[in-house]
Amino acid sequence: MHPGETNPMGYLGTKYTLLDCWPGMIFPGIKNHCRQPADWQIIYYHWWSGQDQHCQNGNYRGMPSSSVLEPILFLYHHTRENRYLSFAKYIVEQWETPDGPGLISKALNGTAVADRFPFPSSWWSYENGQKAYEMMSCYEGLLELYRITGQPEYLKAVELAVQNIMDTEINLAGSVPPLSAFIMAWNGKRNLLTTPWRPA
Repeated sequence: MHPGETNPMGYLGTKYTLLDCWPGMIFPGIKNHCRQPADWQIIYYHWWSGQDQHCQNGNYRGMPSSSVLEPILFLYHHTRENRYLSFAKYIVEQWETPDGPGLISKALNGTAVADRFPFPSSWWSYENGQKAYEMMSCYEGLLELYRITGQPEYLKAVELAVQNIMDTEINLAGSVPPLSAFIMAWNGKRNLLTTPWRPA
């Protein structure tokens, strides 16, 4: 695993600490507790890592480390401290660098979630840009950033990605294919035996 995952204040620890605590961020003690892993993330990715390239860290085109986006914005909501909003914007900007997953541009130009990158030679790798959970976590964060900034392309990218998933990836059980991946398994919707489940 990447050091950012295994470190107690790495992105997994930061993400789930903030998600668990955000309802209590109205209390100063909990708010201060949440600042610590968030500030460590900012320090790590801007200085300690030795590179200012967020999407080069870890597996899946940087989407796992980007999945802190939503809880970082929850912290911004409760503190109104600009460093958290700036960090969130930095994460999203990194998506559109040559090494990033292109979550906004590829959604806007209609690229299916299963077709965004070639199928990887190694599943647990940086080259794999099809990991479903991490991608959806990033889009949840992008939606939260839209609520704060009002940037219309953020909302549009989320809507188009969700529609594509509903059109091409939802299986008979109402889930995505195995391995938590968008891979157009079994040739996608075209080979389904019946209409997949849809929410009412």
